Amino acid sequence: MVAATSTRYDRRLYPVVDAADKESCRPDFAITVFPGHLWHPSKGLVLNPNVPVTRHTPPTFILQAQNDPVDNVNNSLVYYIALKNAGVPVEMHLYAEGGHAFGLRRTEHTITRWPELVETWLETIWMTREDPEVRRLIEALSSDEWWQREQAVEALGRMGPGAKGAMGHLIEQLADEQWHVRKAAATALSRMGPAPEQAIPSLIAALADEEWHVRKPAAEALAALGPASAPAVGALIEALGDEEWQVRSPAALALAAIGPASKPALGRLIGALDDEEWKVRKHAAQALGAIGISTRPVLSALRQTVNDEEDQVRSAAAEALKKITDLPDKTD
Repeated sequence: MVAATSTRYDRRLYPVVDAADKESCRPDFAITVFPGHLWHPSKGLVLNPNVPVTRHTPPTFILQAQNDPVDNVNNSLVYYIALKNAGVPVEMHLYAEGGHAFGLRRTEHTITRWPELVETWLETIWMTREDPEVRRLIEALSSDEWWQREQAVEALGRMGPGAKGAMGHLIEQLADEQWHVRKAAATALSRMGPAPEQAIPSLIAALADEEWHVRKPAAEALAALGPASAPAVGALIEALGDEEWQVRSPAALALAAIGPASKPALGRLIGALDDEEWKVRKHAAQALGAIGISTRPVLSALRQTVNDEEDQVRSAAAEALKKITDLPDKTD
C-alpha cells in the first residue's frame, strides 16, 4: 500500500469535486515496513511493473526482517534498487530476525528499535527539524538590497531538498522587482525536486517574464514537478515558440515530464522536431514518446527524426517510436 501510494499518487480515481481535490496527493515521505507484492519469484530480481518508480517518488525508508515468513526480503531489495536508480533518497534496514507484522510492539528482536531509526531518518531529510542556516537565509530575503536577496536565494538553491522549508518564500521571490532575484528563485525551485503545486501559477507567470534568464529556470522547475505540472501545458506550448532555444528546450522537457496530459501540445512538438537546436529536437521527441499517441503525423515525424544529424536526437526518436508502437492501442 505504501509503495502504491508513493508511485501512483498522480492517478485520480474520480472527477474533481472541489478545491481539495486539486491538491497534490504526493506524500512528503514514505515508510514501508515488511513490504509485499513488489517482487515475484518467477521474474528474477525485478520490481513489479505496476509500481512505477520515478525521480518524483518521495524519499523512502524501507525495513524488513530476512526471516519474514510471509513476504520475501527480495521485495525490499527490488524496491531499494529501483528507488536508488531513479535518484530517490532511500534508506534501507534489513535484520536477520524479526518475522512479519511485528509493528510497534516491543519484542526481543533488535528490529524492535526501528521507530528510533525512523525518527533519525526523518531528521536527516529535514522533515522534523529546521536547519538554522535556512532560517537565516529566509530572513535575508527581506533585505532592501536586491543583490543580498539574490545571494540568499542562490544559497537556498544550492541546499537543494534540504531547504524545502523555504519553498513558500522562494515562490514569493518569483515576483521580485529585480529579474536577477526572479531568475535565482526559479533556478532554486528547479533544484529542489518536486515543489508544492501552489508554485505552479507563479511558475506559469514566470514563463512570460520579459527576461529569458527567468523563463528558462521556470520551465526547468515545471519539468522537475513532473505530472503535477499539467495545468501549465498551455503556457509550455507557448514557450515552445520562445525566441530563445534555452527556453524552448526545457519547455519540451517539461511536456515530456508531464506525459499523456501534454496531448494538446502534439502539433507544436512535431514542429519542434525541426528546431535548429538539437536539444529542443531531442526533448520534443522524448515528449512525443511520453504522450504515447500513435497518430500518422507523429509516427511520420519521428521516423524522419531517426535520421537526425545528432546522435542523441536519433536515439530519443527511436526510443519514442518504440514506446508508441509497443502500446496496444493508442491511436487517436
